[in-house]
Amino acid sequence: MLHEADWELKDLVAPAHTALIVSAMQNDYCHPDGPIARAGFSMKMTHEMAPRLAALIRDAHRVGVKVVRVRYEMTEAFPHLPTRRKLKQLGITDLITRPGTWGWEWFDQYPEFVPSEGDIIVPAPSFSAFTGNTLDLILRGLGIRTLLFGGVTTNGAIEFTARTAFELNYHVVLVEDCAAAREEWMHRAAVWNFQKLYGNVITSDQLKTLWSAG
Repeated sequence: MLHEADWELKDLVAPAHTALIVSAMQNDYCHPDGPIARAGFSMKMTHEMAPRLAALIRDAHRVGVKVVRVRYEMTEAFPHLPTRRKLKQLGITDLITRPGTWGWEWFDQYPEFVPSEGDIIVPAPSFSAFTGNTLDLILRGLGIRTLLFGGVTTNGAIEFTARTAFELNYHVVLVEDCAAAREEWMHRAAVWNFQKLYGNVITSDQLKTLWSAG
């Protein structure tokens, strides 16, 4: 049996031990009327990658890859204060993704962005989806070894989560054309970090081919 440290890409993304982490596809982060957009940040990359991410989620369900939806949320009672302070510096003074609000809800431009039965929904109070919840315990219980990443933002929540996952002994793979940042150069910098420092980078077409080959 091939040792895990010697896995090729096709072994790395085998559905039996792979989960797709869909990051922050919520109105406050993705909608043109949300606070991030109103603060002057571009949604262009997000909206361009959205149909590819929707197709990736469909493919993941088809081949039996577990889909994990990271739902970021902030509350007055338990705010992540460094995040709150940074948002204020960026001109976003309101508490975003408050549970029960429109901004906390899923960005339903495509039906695939709303969780399906069997998907895992993980609440996260700060950039790393492993903070303040049982995500690591859930993934280990399912026998997951590889995490695929899509959603927003490549250089923010995705990169924070992927770095944490790497430290927790998971293989991490960025699906490059299914992730977005606020600017292209931000995305490219995060892609470089993935590729050179701690993970792998793949396109959704390459991933579909590997899954189809079995």
